[in-house]
Amino acid sequence: MGLIKSIESEHGLIATYWRISVLSCDETGTAHLQLSGFPNEAMRRAGKKPLVLCSLSLSPIFGVFDYSKQPEFNPHQKAYALIKQRPEFLGAEDL
Repeated sequence: MGLIKSIESEHGLIATYWRISVLSCDETGTAHLQLSGFPNEAMRRAGKKPLVLCSLSLSPIFGVFDYSKQPEFNPHQKAYALIKQRPEFLGAEDL
């Protein structure tokens, strides 16, 4: 799971493949995540370091959640959907 969106870094490099590398949720339902940006998915799969790291907080996206009532809930899927609503990721495509 990841996103495709070409974004230029502050160093002038283009990251095209974006993946959530860290996702945690606090007691208020706020998701804290780190997005890693790579030139492409193949570079990430090859174990290369990301060109860009972005820290984001999405508040509140989960609320108080009981997994026993919805075991199919996918927090990464929900987070990616909300990331795609941010101005810098408008038009991003799912991978």
